Amino acid sequence: MVFYSRSLGCAINNKLIAPAFRVTLIYAILGVIWIISTDLIIEALVTSPKQMTIMQTYKGIAFVLISTLTVFLVAYREMVLKLKAEGLQLHAEKYFDNLFSHSATPSLLLKQGKIASANQAFLVMFGLPSFSELAGKDLASLSPEKQPGGLMSKEKAKSEIETALAKGANRLEWLFARKDGSIFLGDIAITSIGSPEENALYVTANDITERKKREDHLKKSEEAYRTLAENLPGLVFRCHLANGHQMEFFNNMLGPLTGFTPDELKKGEFCSFDPIIHPDDKQFVFDTIKEVTLNNKPFRIEFRLLHKTGDVKYVIQRGRPVYDESGKAIYIDGVFFDLTESKRTEKSLAESEKKFQTLFEVSPNPLFVEALDGKVLDCNSAAAAIFGYGKEEFLKLNTKDLVPPDVASSFPELVKAVLEKGEFQVEALNKKKNGTFFPAAVRIKAIEINGQKCVLTSVQDITEQKAAEIKTKDKIQTLAQISDAATGRELRLIEMEKEVNLLQKELGREPKYK
Repeated sequence: MVFYSRSLGCAINNKLIAPAFRVTLIYAILGVIWIISTDLIIEALVTSPKQMTIMQTYKGIAFVLISTLTVFLVAYREMVLKLKAEGLQLHAEKYFDNLFSHSATPSLLLKQGKIASANQAFLVMFGLPSFSELAGKDLASLSPEKQPGGLMSKEKAKSEIETALAKGANRLEWLFARKDGSIFLGDIAITSIGSPEENALYVTANDITERKKREDHLKKSEEAYRTLAENLPGLVFRCHLANGHQMEFFNNMLGPLTGFTPDELKKGEFCSFDPIIHPDDKQFVFDTIKEVTLNNKPFRIEFRLLHKTGDVKYVIQRGRPVYDESGKAIYIDGVFFDLTESKRTEKSLAESEKKFQTLFEVSPNPLFVEALDGKVLDCNSAAAAIFGYGKEEFLKLNTKDLVPPDVASSFPELVKAVLEKGEFQVEALNKKKNGTFFPAAVRIKAIEINGQKCVLTSVQDITEQKAAEIKTKDKIQTLAQISDAATGRELRLIEMEKEVNLLQKELGREPKYK
């Protein structure tokens, strides 16, 4: 550490030159004042040359004594300062030596660009058994041929060292190569600690490979998060509770959702959205935010916003509070989704369902809805009445309870046909509550309710129609019999006429029947 000691010595000597110069200057001024003042005093007091000589002699002796005492004090002070400086120098050198050797931070010393010393931590980081393998080498010898960016390691090392010498310090990332050939990225700090003539540098190095991996992973995660946020159909936000509840937005959905820019929304009691929350919903929103912040709970709330155009927007806000180490809520992270179209669709659907339910109930035709397994899900009063059940009783039935066993066994195939074709018609016997059967024209249509596939069944009692068909068939049969009888009589008469004509011909007479 000779160069370190010399640099410290130079610093101490420089500090002593100024005080020494001041002491010398003061001594010279006081000496001149002493000579002039004493000469004037002697001239004023003495009257003869002999007295003048004696007084000059005493003045000279006094000056010598005072000068001797002054030189002694100055020399003594110089010796004391020198001893203190040497003590401080030795202490500082020993302290630096100890700190350098035992530091957990890999460190080395460069002199004239060559490695003069390295601590144990540095040797371990590079997998070196002893300092002898480093002595006299330069920084580039611990590196691959090129650094990131394509610059040669020797050229870059020279440039960075010159920067450190010129500015007093330099910090950069450097690609190192261990003894086994493995490459790692290091964070190095170069500090000038010697005089310009000695060109001494103190270098610390840390392996930041894992840190870089974490940073790259974090960067990729942030990029993925931002990509996700940008592609979400909702407004992603962070509400900073410690900063006037100002909201930070992570995608470009604020404009489409509210019509405002971030600068146009003022700070509110709970968030930047306060001014545009529907007046009737504000208290509900405030109370909910207070509760979840106090209880550290995720939340989901629906409320209305006033768009810049004056339109009312329905939104759903999902989020949760985030706390610091002391347990204080610092911000709320979440997302807003626009429910306006969904609400309109729901309203329209609700109106459609209401109309359907009304038509379903007042329809004179018996109607009921059944699941694919035959369970009755709903029915109108006409359906319950035709089968002889109360409505509540009917909803506890399965379609198999409403038909004969042989018809019930064909249900799976029937349901399959309905799902394939969308609609199916069949005539079949149906069973009433009292056990009697009646013929019915059944129309089955596949439908979907709340995402569930099911079938709508319409039943028409055709008992009278069947009876009328039978009566008509009987009449037709009677008429057919009468027709057959009349037709036979005519045929017999025609045959008889033919026989009479033949007989007349045999008798030589004219035929009687034409």
